[in-house]
Amino acid sequence: MTLDAIFASFTNPPKEYSPVPIWWWSGERLDRQRLRWQLERFAEGGVYNLIVLNLAPTGPLYGADADDPPFLSEAWWEIFLGMCEDARQLGVRIWFYDQLGFSGANFQGEVVRETPRFAGQWLESIVYEGEERTELICPPEGIPLAAGVTPLDAQGQPAGAVTLLPLRDGRVTVEAGKGRRARLVYAVRRGFDYFNPEGCAKLLDKVHGEFERRAGHLFGEVIVGSFQDELPSLATWGEDFAAAFFTQTGYDILPRLVALWDGRGPDADRLRADYHRVRAALAEEAFFKPLFAWHERHGLLCGFDQQGPARAGHPIASVYFYADYLRTHRWYTAPGSDHHGEAKIHSSLAHLYGRPRVWIEAFHTTGWGGTLEETFDWLLPWLRAGATLYDPHAVYYSTRGGWWEWAPPSTCWRQPYWRHYSHFSRAVSRLCYVLSQGHHVCDIGLLFPATTVQAGLPPDAQPLPEAQAAHDCYQKLVGSMFWQNMQPGVLRLRSPRL
Repeated sequence: MTLDAIFASFTNPPKEYSPVPIWWWSGERLDRQRLRWQLERFAEGGVYNLIVLNLAPTGPLYGADADDPPFLSEAWWEIFLGMCEDARQLGVRIWFYDQLGFSGANFQGEVVRETPRFAGQWLESIVYEGEERTELICPPEGIPLAAGVTPLDAQGQPAGAVTLLPLRDGRVTVEAGKGRRARLVYAVRRGFDYFNPEGCAKLLDKVHGEFERRAGHLFGEVIVGSFQDELPSLATWGEDFAAAFFTQTGYDILPRLVALWDGRGPDADRLRADYHRVRAALAEEAFFKPLFAWHERHGLLCGFDQQGPARAGHPIASVYFYADYLRTHRWYTAPGSDHHGEAKIHSSLAHLYGRPRVWIEAFHTTGWGGTLEETFDWLLPWLRAGATLYDPHAVYYSTRGGWWEWAPPSTCWRQPYWRHYSHFSRAVSRLCYVLSQGHHVCDIGLLFPATTVQAGLPPDAQPLPEAQAAHDCYQKLVGSMFWQNMQPGVLRLRSPRL
């Protein structure tokens, strides 16, 4: 694109760069005419993109009555599709919310209820450091996997190789002795198995497949993307995890499970790094790549704001929650966070993998009093750090006459500034458009310490000193964009251009 074309579009930015507020369909029964009226107000305010999100899809939640009609019911689809036709007439683009994270929909639970083997598994352990002879017993709900004893130094830290102990019927006998730690490792079933391709296919079909069947004719023209918020954590074990680990690494993890916690030295570091690498690879193939492929097939964008503090580029949390945050989350076309997260790491994902937009969901829970001037001032650091898609949180279908709210404000016609909102929206659209053009030129590259943290992070997320040191160093370099307490990092203090 030529500079003349960019400047021409800067004067009249494309509508897809306008703010993309969350439109909460909650509070009271939906009415098609009322939705049409609200769409007209959005268009008047220069808002041409909306995320339809049901807060209470299966029952009362966060002070809101159950959504009426229920999410994905026949009555809901009739209203939603009718609203989409109104949006088409008004030039408004719609995003849908996938209900896989922050939600009461519990589609993962539905899949597990229908097929119990799609439940996730999590590694847990029983530890004994006493001197007397004892017996460790796996809990009734546990699946016993391995047991071993590790010598300890004078400070109570592991100081030698793990010696395996025989497991019989979920029990292990620990002989009397001093200066050692016995551990029985077992798995428990809970949550969802994001390592299972068949289970993930069924999960994606629950929402994405249903939107394809019901509203596929609107994809690309009216429905332009989906949004995911706070995807649950990846499990730490699975039904086929041991076999997959052997296939990918060439060695058996089962006799080494105790060493995930108590192993020290290069071999144990490699084991933990391989363990998290396999977690990431399995989830990438089963969930993240198919999610990306579905959106690509239909010409749709997909944005996210995941669990904190992983969304803030927190190295330890990002490994514990998502195994390898950058590897798994490169499969979204609009990576990002809310204002409790970080823009730079998601901007880096977008630049490295050719993704067109960078998400910033803001500024929920800041109260009703923020002005447009203040909001613009709050937004600028995020745009400077690389965000290019502004998702205001939020607009309520209803506040029940002011008696109900969820994480205010509502940036809409309820505000005294709404008559001026089109000017604000136009300014944001210009900036988001121009910042999305061209190719990023990087002055400084910073290595995200994923492998170091993986090598020092046991399944219980209690980091070893090397992992904690890498985490702390990275945090000091980049600082924090957490809205309530922004802290510039060393790189920003030393390099004002960043």
